[in-house]
Order: sequence, then C-alpha cells, then structure tokens
Amino acid sequence: MYNIIVAYKAVLFDLDGTLLDTLQYITDSTDVALAKFGFPGHDLQTYRGFMGTGMAALAIKALPESFHNPDAVSQLLVNIGKEYAVRWTVHTPIQGFLNCWMQSLQKGLRWRYCPINPMNLY
Repeated sequence: MYNIIVAYKAVLFDLDGTLLDTLQYITDSTDVALAKFGFPGHDLQTYRGFMGTGMAALAIKALPESFHNPDAVSQLLVNIGKEYAVRWTVHTPIQGFLNCWMQSLQKGLRWRYCPINPMNLY
C-alpha cells in the first residue's frame, strides 16, 4: 500500500456561481434587459434553472419562444452585459469561500481566474 501526498501549487476557478453568489445580479440584469425590449422578466428560481450552460443559453431561455433567433439573442446579451457591468462589484461570496481563500493563500497557493464560459460579457 502506498501513501500518496498531493501538493497543489495553484487553484483555477470560475467566479459566477462558483465562488460568488451572482444569481440575484444576473436575474436583475436580465430582467432589466428584457424590459427594454418589452418582455416580461422571470423569478429568481426560474433563473436558477436557466443557469449552468452559459449566458447565450440563458438569454435564449429568458426570451419568449417566438424570439429565439440570433439577432434577438445577440441584442439581449449585449444589454445583459451592460446591466451586469453596473452590478458586478457588489457580489456576495459563497459561504465559506473567504476562509478557504485566506487559508490557501497562507499556505502559498496561487489563485488564477479561469472563466468556463468563453463569452466575455463582463
């Protein structure tokens, strides 16, 4: 039997929904963007179900079905990005993250942001 010790030197992470609780900000941003086009918004739990497959997929899910076309999705994404840019500095860390982060820094780990979604909206 072998004892294996793993020494980590770095941590790669994604922010939205991983380390920061951004659901409310994404909800607010998307609802404001939808309202600019005269579309209704959705409640927080509905947006929770929209999450996880990227912003383009969220935009498609948020739009009324009759507007599921590239132009409408693109316009909505631009507006979501503009709205989110005003809100991104007020995120709430996921519970326990700050303690974990501080302990890992004290142990010499380096942290690097690595977005999972390649869309650069923020």
